[in-house]
Amino acid sequence: MPDSPVTPRQATEEAPVGPPPRPPQVALAIKLLWAGLVFELAASAASLYIAPARDADIVGAVFGGAVNYLATTWLIRGVTRGRDWARLLVGIFGIACIWNAILGLAKVFGFGLSQPGVAWLAIGCAALILGVAIVTAYTVYLLFAQPGDAWFNAMTDRK
Repeated sequence: MPDSPVTPRQATEEAPVGPPPRPPQVALAIKLLWAGLVFELAASAASLYIAPARDADIVGAVFGGAVNYLATTWLIRGVTRGRDWARLLVGIFGIACIWNAILGLAKVFGFGLSQPGVAWLAIGCAALILGVAIVTAYTVYLLFAQPGDAWFNAMTDRK
């Protein structure tokens, strides 16, 4: 064996360690982010049927839905890779989503229940909006509570 300043024991101690395993809570949060995106897109589409929609409203909803889908998939990929910036953005947008859900419920109940024949649709939209808020709140909790917080910190420290 050639002369080497590194002994086999030192070589194994200094070997790079892979990323820490993703906790099941973070894996669940990632699945809930996907479910939240599906609920949000469904609620946006359903809301067009409650209020009278002009062509501009429909184009805005389609464009907004596309932007929402792209931004959310980008954030989910960041969270999946353990990026702390993505987790922080999900938290900020999650709080905004919950606030938007509260305002959306007020809109649905204010307009939808006063229209004859669409009360059942308004209740369905309200259920979707409430579902989005609950899923979002739980997802943010999973990402910021332990062991998720420790995993994101460990992933950030690896760099």
